[in-house]
Order: sequence, then C-alpha cells, then structure tokens
Amino acid sequence: MHIEKKFQILMFISFVFFLYLSVYKLNISIIVLLILFVFLILNLILIIIVLSEIYFRIQHNIDKRQFNLDKMQQIFENRFYSLLTEINKNFSYLFNGTGLFKQTEMTFSNLSILFDLFIKEKAKEALQNIAPDLFNYKTVLYVGANQYRSYFLEDFHAAGYRVTLLEIFKKNAEFYKSLGWVNEVIQENIINFKPTKKYDVVFWWHGPEHVQKDKLDKTLKTLEKSAKEILVLGCPIGKVLQESSYGNVHEKHLSYYEIGYFEKLGYKTHYIGRRDHLFSNITAVKHIR
Repeated sequence: MHIEKKFQILMFISFVFFLYLSVYKLNISIIVLLILFVFLILNLILIIIVLSEIYFRIQHNIDKRQFNLDKMQQIFENRFYSLLTEINKNFSYLFNGTGLFKQTEMTFSNLSILFDLFIKEKAKEALQNIAPDLFNYKTVLYVGANQYRSYFLEDFHAAGYRVTLLEIFKKNAEFYKSLGWVNEVIQENIINFKPTKKYDVVFWWHGPEHVQKDKLDKTLKTLEKSAKEILVLGCPIGKVLQESSYGNVHEKHLSYYEIGYFEKLGYKTHYIGRRDHLFSNITAVKHIR
C-alpha cells in the first residue's frame, strides 16, 4: 500500500477516536485542537519520510553513476509534489468550511511558486532564443497575474515598459492597482476582452490552459490583432492538473496542449520538460510584422 494511503487510514482512525472522546469524555473545542495537532504531526512525519525516500533514491542514482540534474528533478517532482497535492486534499476533506482550509490553500499556492522557479530561467533562455527583441519595445498587454506570482511582469516594468494588466479575478486586479507601477489594470475575462488599442507586445504566460480549448482560436485572434510586434504564449506540455485556489475558480486548468499544436498556428516554439509534468513548459512566439 502506498505510504500516503497508509497515513490517510491513520488520520481516519485518529478522527474516529477523537470523535468518540468528544461524545464521552472531553470538551468539543479541545477535541478540535487535538485533531488539528495530530493531523499536522502526521503530515509532518509523512513529509520527513518522503524527503528521506527522495534522498536515498537520489543517492542510489549517484552510486550507480546515473545521476544528473534532470534525474533529480524527476524524482523530486514525482514524489514530493504529489505528496503536497495529497496533503492539500487531506486538509480540504478535514477542514473545508471551518475557515482553516483557506489558509492551507494559500500555503500550498506559495509552495507552488518554488516549483515555478525550476522553469523560469530556462523559459528566459527560450524567450531570448526565439524572441530576442522582446524587451526592446515600449508597451505591453500582460494577460493574467495573481498576487503570488506574475512570472515576467516585473521584467517588463524593469525594462521601462508601460504595463497594462488584464486580470479576471477582482482581488488580483485590486492588488496590482495598489502597487503603483502597473500603469493600467483591466478587470475582464480574456474570452470577452475587446481591446480599444494596440500594444507592442501581448504576453499571455500560462493562460491558454485556463480557457476552454474550443474558445482558444477566437481568443488568439483577438490577441494577435491587439499586438503590433509580438504575441507570446506559455503553457504546460500535455495534461497538468490544477484546481481552483485561494477562492479563485479561474486558477483551474480547463484545456491541455501537446507538442506541435502552436506550430500549426504559425508560432515558433520551445519546449521544456516532459509531457504531463509540472515542470514542463511550451513557449510559443509569433512576430506580427
């Protein structure tokens, strides 16, 4: 039996035991605190065990002279990220509706940023190769940015761009309005967006997977008409699951794209990682002129 499943059984037994105590022995508030404490301890133990497993698997590959950074990334991704996903589900089952789960979602979202860092530098190299003039213009329409990660938004600001952000989720839009250096924030769904002007660059990074596939073609045509020079897209390779988070249903992945898809639409592309894996990335660029 997989170790995560064993711990789920232990958590269920603990929950039943504390429920028994609440009926016969202890105050309900004490029971809730005990459940939370035991739950956190069990998940901490689980994380330590899995990290130990990762260490020994990496050490095994080193001993066999089969070790490289890609191999380490695969081991780390397949075990540790799946562990975090499982823990997040456990928190959801136990604490949803109590006000505690919202905080666990935030924690999980912040942990996800660490994984994005694995591909950002490689993605920068890809952009330099297929769009070396990307930061040589003056205006950008940046599509989609949450409060915890915005990929290249700050890079455009540092390059002196006038930045217009298009963001559907109200709290995210308000956050970027408060920063001061984002010149304009438009709260709108990309599917319904009707631009009133053109931008030198339109940048839609890890956005295509958030719209239904049958609506992508129309959306891309709108963005292409909005760009004077370059349209840049980014998304995972294949099926990478992601659900809603921090109360934002628009974080959910609704569509998936394979190698070769954007080439057929006239884009230059670069690929990072493996199909259906978290660290994968399609960079797609179309020069409008």
